[in-house]
This record gives sequence, C-alpha cells and structure tokens, in this order.
Amino acid sequence: MALMNRGRGHGPNGMAGVSRRPASMTKWRRGPEQVRCKASKGEKKMGGASVARLGRRGRERAEPLWLLTEADGNESPHPQAPAPALPLDRGQLQAQVCHIVIHRGDHYVSYHGMDEEIYIHDTSKGVDIRQKKIEGVRKYKAAAAADILDRAGARVTVATASEGLVVEAGHGVRFAADGRVAGLEAEEFDLIVLPGGMKGSANLGDCKQLEKMVRKHTQSGRLCAAIGAAPAMVLARWGVLKGFTATCHPALLGRLGDDDGDRTVVTSQGVGTAIEFALELVEQLYGELKAHEVAGPLYMRPQQGGKYSIQEYNQIQWKCTGTPRVLVPVANGSEEMEALNLIDVLRRAGARVTVASVEDTPRILTRHYKLNLIADVMLEQAAEMEFDLIVMPGGLPGALKFTSSEKLVGMLKKQAESGRPYGAICASPAYVLEPHGLLKGKKATSFPPMAHLLTDQSACEYRVVVDGNLITSRAPGTATEFALAIVEKLFGEEKAVALAKELVFM
Repeated sequence: MALMNRGRGHGPNGMAGVSRRPASMTKWRRGPEQVRCKASKGEKKMGGASVARLGRRGRERAEPLWLLTEADGNESPHPQAPAPALPLDRGQLQAQVCHIVIHRGDHYVSYHGMDEEIYIHDTSKGVDIRQKKIEGVRKYKAAAAADILDRAGARVTVATASEGLVVEAGHGVRFAADGRVAGLEAEEFDLIVLPGGMKGSANLGDCKQLEKMVRKHTQSGRLCAAIGAAPAMVLARWGVLKGFTATCHPALLGRLGDDDGDRTVVTSQGVGTAIEFALELVEQLYGELKAHEVAGPLYMRPQQGGKYSIQEYNQIQWKCTGTPRVLVPVANGSEEMEALNLIDVLRRAGARVTVASVEDTPRILTRHYKLNLIADVMLEQAAEMEFDLIVMPGGLPGALKFTSSEKLVGMLKKQAESGRPYGAICASPAYVLEPHGLLKGKKATSFPPMAHLLTDQSACEYRVVVDGNLITSRAPGTATEFALAIVEKLFGEEKAVALAKELVFM
C-alpha cells in the first residue's frame, strides 16, 4: 500500500503550485473508457470537463495518499517523510492502469484516446450510463502509480499486507515495503490505491485491516482507486463499489454490478493503462495543469489502442539457443517504470530475465519513488554468465553508474562484438552506449532532451529504433513499446501482439 501526502511545493489548501503547460508539451491522451472515476458532489468545470474536487482539499493539512498493492513495496522510509503508504501482497502486478472512465455525480465522463475529446453524459437528462461498454485497457506496475504521484509532488509510502517487508510481486519482481498495513490503521489519507494481479488482489481481499481502512476511507467521501483485478476482487468483494460505476480487467467485468451513486472512485483495467491511470489520479488530486506537467517528460503514446511501432534499420534475425536469456542491470537511480516494465513484460513472454545490481548490494533505490528493488544477483555473478540480450533501463543517476562500471561496459562491448543483441532506453543510450563507442555506425534514439549527445541524431524522433543487433527507446512513456519490440525480435510478432492484447495495450 502506498500513502501519499500532497507535500512538496504546495500552494494554498494543499494544492500544488503549477505553471502553465508549455505549448510544446504533448497532451497526454486517455484511451476509450480506460479508467472510471466516480466522484463526489461539489464539482467545478475545468477545460470543458466536469472535474471533481476532493472534499479534503479545502483543509489546511494535506492528508497522505494511499496506494494499495500486494506485490511491490519499499522498506526504508521515503526521504520526504511523512510518506504515503501502498499496501502490497505476493502476486500483485507491479503497476497497472486501464482505459479510463470517470463517473462523477450526474456526469459520466469517458475519455477517447483516438482523439482528445472528452464526452460528458449527463444522467440527470436521462442518459443511461450503464449502456456504455468498457473498452480498451492498459496495465503497468504499481511502481508507475508511485513514480508518477511522486513526480507530481506527493509523498508516497509503500505498505504491505503481508507479514514481512519484502514482497514478491508478479513475475518474480521483489522489493521492500516502507511498512505494514497493520501499523497504519489509525492514519487518514487523501487516496487509497489498490494495484491488480489475480493472486495479489486475492491476498489484499483477505486482509481485514485493509478492508476496515478502505471502508472508513470511502465512507468519509475520500478518493479511492483500483486497477486490474482489484476493483472486482477487492472492492466489489467488500461491497465498497455499491453506489459507484467502475471498471476492471475485461475478464472480470461480470463481477461488477451496475451501481450508480455519488461517491468517489477511480478504477482501471490493466497493466497497459497504468500510466494513464496514475495521471488521472494526479489530475484528481492536483488538477489538469499538473497532470499535463507530469505527463510531458514521459512522452506518452500519441494514440491509445494502436499497435506498438518499431523503426528498423539493417534488419536481422535475433537468434537464441533455447529460451532467451536476458540481463537487466540496475543501479541506484535507475528509472523504476522502465526497469520493471522490461522485467515484467519479458518474463511474461517466457524469457529468462536476470536482474543484476551494479551497486555493492542487491538492493537498489530507484530514480523517483526510491523504490527498494531487490536484484537477483550481483553484476560480478552475472559477468560469469552468457546472455542473448543485455538491456539497460534509463534514469540519469543509474546511467552514470552504468557508464562508470568497467565490468558492465566490458560485457556490453563483448556482446556487441559477438553480434548478440544489446539495448538501452532513456538516458542510457546517450550516457552509456554513445561515450563507449557502442552506437558507432548505428541508428538510435534516446530521451529527447539528451538526443543532442548522440553523434547520429537522424532517428531520434522515433519511439523505438532497431538497427541490427541494437535496440533503443526514449522514455517511461515508451517503455511498454520498447519491451514489446524486444519480445517481437526474440519470439516473433505473433507472440508480441498476443502479449500486447493480454496487457490491454492494444
């Protein structure tokens, strides 16, 4: 579980002071009915849409925000205490989001990502909102919500519903929580968020302390959110969705009722919509301008629901002997959404992924939320193995650690010289591959503000670039496409497309 305070740089009434969105910033787009939000009364109009105002915003003290999940966590306190809490349990997906549907009082708001229009259906005028179908879903990881809320200025704490602090998420990802749900029952927060995952959601649903907290939270009219399996397997199971319109993973939609009420909830369908889900939470807490401000550097997809794109040069077949073996190095300051997305998607595809710490310990602190990610092995151990692919996440502090590691750079050079695939996303192409000559004669892309560091910038406009045995990408908002492109190169297009649909990315 993650708790969040609207802490850093806040203006009056707990609102964060924000500047106008630069004209050059790309507007983040929500897919058709990716996320549903049922909001309380007392709404204001913003940008032509009905935007619910949280009742607690008017209070002088900003309450913490809860992000509930059952697979990921963080042991040490967030550096900017007091931190919000995110409950986690074994088997939970690391981050999820779905197509967004917001239900606010007499208004049913659906976001259509193929254009940027927002359609508002006024139930007071006889529109039957129950006829709307829930379409399109995206999943990500619990880390996406914690990361994006942290970027917005929230103070987030990850809490586990399990006995210990170390949580094993879906697909073998391990991290340490900040605390346990049992120790947070007396706290009040602005938001409680429950990530999905079938096993993790089942475990959260069994947590009586968490159920008590969520019931009290929603009954007081405060914001609650859930994604993937959690709306159906946790909130609906507890009866918390009575009076709400909600969505969840498409396979579980039958478990949701057709209730309509006047309370506040944001729900989403899966991993493929995790970023959009988190951005909707930012908008609910801070307003539309802040959501745009946070979305800009993520470089979101221009349109939801379409196929991932690959710009490929010098096409070759990536050959593996047996199950593909993939090394994902991590370091303090690695970008959590990029690292976890690579690990999660590639393991779902069937690859044997080894996460190796470039630091002195297996536990590393990620870039934004300071998630305590626990690596499988140390880099020294990984150096004794052979891999079909070495691929690095971004995050500038992590990339600087990578580029200073003689052992990792040596492994990358050996990989490239042998013709085996290697790759990087975000800051790592510019700060690791370029200075060590690993982009020589290759087309590549990188985090756009760092693209000027590449000798050949001719392919920097593309979201994912493949040149022979090299693959590169741009930012957290392209991380899923990056991972799916790797799946296509390792397993074939059919496998990648099937996985994209499973994630509700397509």
